[in-house]
Amino acid sequence: KSYTVQLHLLYFLEKKYELGYHHLKAGFARPVIVHRAILGSLERMIAVLTEQCGGKWPFWLSPKQLVLCPVSAYYKDVAEKIAARLRLEGYTVNTDESDQTLAKKVRNAQIQYYNFVGVIGEEEVKAGVIDVRDCEKNTRIGKLTIPQLCKFFESLKPPKSNVEVEIHEHDDSHLKLNEELQEKMFLEGNGYAVGKRDFDEFAKIKDIDPALQNLIRWHKYMTHLTKKDEVPEKAEQVEQKQE
Repeated sequence: KSYTVQLHLLYFLEKKYELGYHHLKAGFARPVIVHRAILGSLERMIAVLTEQCGGKWPFWLSPKQLVLCPVSAYYKDVAEKIAARLRLEGYTVNTDESDQTLAKKVRNAQIQYYNFVGVIGEEEVKAGVIDVRDCEKNTRIGKLTIPQLCKFFESLKPPKSNVEVEIHEHDDSHLKLNEELQEKMFLEGNGYAVGKRDFDEFAKIKDIDPALQNLIRWHKYMTHLTKKDEVPEKAEQVEQKQE
């Protein structure tokens, strides 16, 4: 078993530090110190994860996601270019440019707990693909193009929680509104007059990132309008005023 959460009751340290408080009766009383660590230290969390995984980290958390193994020195440059491309996508990719045999390179990748190994040779270069193998299962995934490989890696990430999805959707919608308000005063129509869409969006918005200045400006003005009871009862009234 591994423990990260700690809750200690200390009955003796209060004397060492001369801690006390006024009691209902005359004099002082010694408190009981509550020492808690809800998440534990970073070092403890890493140690627990390392023990649980046994060095075989899940792909989304692994520091060794993929190693590219060129079959000969002739394909080293190609392997490095592919590695650089995958790094831009956010993946941890290394290349094995040693002079060892391909079988030895694959074996080394397994010993070093890489998640996947990619083989690059003449056939792969001509077809524009990478021969990908699963190091842990010792099975062949297949020959994938870079977009296909990125899509495969993306599928290995854990699903987002409902809260995370809601946060991202919330942030994206605010960002789009902020960009739209960069050259407009209001959201409705041409942006010169307040409209039904402004009031609809205003009713949805709660917390705004301070960095979204255009949205904040619009929100302050909409707050002022609603406080003065200037909300139109019908969308038709707004359209008539705009005309």
